[in-house]
Amino acid sequence: MASNILHLSIDRFGRIVLPKEIRDRFGVKPGTEFEVEERDDSILLKPVVKEAQIINKNGWLVVKGSGKPMTVEEADQLIDKVREERNRQIAGDLK
Repeated sequence: MASNILHLSIDRFGRIVLPKEIRDRFGVKPGTEFEVEERDDSILLKPVVKEAQIINKNGWLVVKGSGKPMTVEEADQLIDKVREERNRQIAGDLK
C-alpha cells in the first residue's frame, strides 16, 4: 500500500483524531488499544490486534475478534487450530 501523508493536529488534551477512512481500513473502534513505539525522529502508532477466538454462543460457534475483518484464509486457519486443539483434548481424554 502506498504511504499517505496527512497533517493532523493534537488538541490541548493530547488527542489526535484519525480520519474515518483510516479508522475503517484498520478496524479502529472506540476502545481500540494502540502500541506506541518511539523512534529516533518519529512516533509509530499500531492498533493492538487481539487474536480471534471461536466461542460457543447459545449452541453456535461464533468467531469473536477485533481489528480488521478476517480473510477466508485466516478463518480457515483459526478453524483448523480449534479442531487440532479439540482433537488433542479428545485424544488426551481417551488415554
